[in-house]
Amino acid sequence: MQQLQQFIKQLSPQITELELNHVLSKFQIKHLDRDAFLIKRDRICNEFSIIKSGCLKIFYDTASGDEVNVWFAFAQMPVTEMHSFITRQPSQFSIQAIEKSEIYTASYNDIQQLYKQFNSFQNFGLRLTEIILVKTIERLNSFQTQTAEERYQQLFSNPDYLNRIPLKDLASFLGVTPNSLSRLRRNLK
Repeated sequence: MQQLQQFIKQLSPQITELELNHVLSKFQIKHLDRDAFLIKRDRICNEFSIIKSGCLKIFYDTASGDEVNVWFAFAQMPVTEMHSFITRQPSQFSIQAIEKSEIYTASYNDIQQLYKQFNSFQNFGLRLTEIILVKTIERLNSFQTQTAEERYQQLFSNPDYLNRIPLKDLASFLGVTPNSLSRLRRNLK
C-alpha cells in the first residue's frame, strides 16, 4: 500500500498518520487479468480505484459497434468512471484491463464516509477532481486545436502510450483510423 500512501500524501500533505492509516484500511487490492472489466457500460460505478500496476482503458461503443477509447490509465493514476461514481447513474463507459493489473479500490460508501470524517481526505478528493478536470479540458482542447499528428507526437512524452497500448486502441484514442495512424507513424520516422 506504499504507492497508495504516497499518492494520497502527495495530494493531501496535511493528512495525519492516524487519518492516513484509517483511509488506507478502506482500500483493498483487486487483481485484473488482461481483458477483464473493472466496470461495464450501463452499470453503476461503486468503486473508487487507483492503479497500483498495469494499464486500463476507458471506452464506449458506438451504435455501429466501434470502440472509442477516451482515456488510458497507468500506475498511480485514478481509474474510476467519475460521472457514474458521483451521480450514482449507470456508466456510459466501460473500463477494461489492457494488461494484467492490480488496483487499489474502495467502495463508494467508504469514500463518502471518509469525506465526512476527515477534512484532509476532502482535500484529497478536491485536488484529485481538479487534476481530472484539467486533464479532461486538455484532452478536449487537443481535439479542437491540434492535428492528429500533433496529438500523436504529444504521446511521446509518455512512452507507456506507445509501448503498452495496442495500435487499434491508440488510433481510436487519437481520433483516427488504424490506417491513418500507420501513415502518421511512417511519416514521423
